[in-house]
Amino acid sequence: MLVRAPYPMLRTRAIDGTARTAYLVSSNKLGVQNRLGANAEGPVVVRGSLIARGANAMIAVADGDAWLRPATVEQVGAGLTDWLIEDLGDATYAGEILDSKCWFGAMQPGQGKTHKSCAALCIRGGLPPVFCPEALCGSAASAPLLTDADGKPHGMALLPLVADPVLAQGRMMQIGDVRQFRVALNDIRRL
Repeated sequence: MLVRAPYPMLRTRAIDGTARTAYLVSSNKLGVQNRLGANAEGPVVVRGSLIARGANAMIAVADGDAWLRPATVEQVGAGLTDWLIEDLGDATYAGEILDSKCWFGAMQPGQGKTHKSCAALCIRGGLPPVFCPEALCGSAASAPLLTDADGKPHGMALLPLVADPVLAQGRMMQIGDVRQFRVALNDIRRL
C-alpha cells in the first residue's frame, strides 16, 4: 500500500507475515515526491532495490516511469490499511539528525562530521530525515523518522542542524511499525 505522507512509503508484508514499512526514494539523492504524479494512496506494485539496516527498510525505486503501477487489494493482501497510532509520550534525546538512505546502509559512514554535506544534500533532495540517538548511532537499532511537531516534514530550516550533535525534545509516536520522533524546530538545539 502506497502512503504519501509525511514521506512516501510502501506498507507491505515481511516474509513472516507481519506488516513492514519501507521508505521510497530515488536511486540518487532525491525523494520520490515529484515522481508520484497523480498516483493515489492505496495498493501498488513498486520496482526497485532494498536498502535495509536492522528493522529499517527503504526501496531505491527503479529509474524511469515503470517503477510504480497500480494494483488491487486482492493482489497486495488485506490488513495493510489499518495503521495503529500510539502516543509513546515525551522524549528527549541527544544525538544526530541524519538522512535515512545513508544511515540505512547506502553509504559508509552514514553519520558524523564526515557525512554532514552528504546528509544535507540528501535531506534537501527530499529524503526522510531520521534521528539517531547518541548511544545507538553505530548500531542496527531503529532510528525514528524525524518530523515536525505535527508529524509533517521539517523543510529546509532543518539543514543547519544535520549531522551535528544536537539535543531534541518532542513526542515519540508509533504509527504502525514506523516510529516517529515529532519535534518542533525550536526544540532542537546544537550541543
